[in-house]
Amino acid sequence: MSLTDSKRKDIGTASYTVMNHQICPRCYKEMRIEIISPTMFVEDGDQITYACKECGTEELQTFRR
Repeated sequence: MSLTDSKRKDIGTASYTVMNHQICPRCYKEMRIEIISPTMFVEDGDQITYACKECGTEELQTFRR
């Protein structure tokens, strides 16, 4: 499989194309998905929280289903 920057994630009835390798803005190491939760203000969106493996920095991104 040769998807370079993204891969398909299926979560319940929602499908996402999310970054396969999110890079930490602080230490430039790989981040991982920690939490996927529904957004409050976007009806058909979810918020994904990424956390750095090395320094613990968190980054939030919002995706539409």
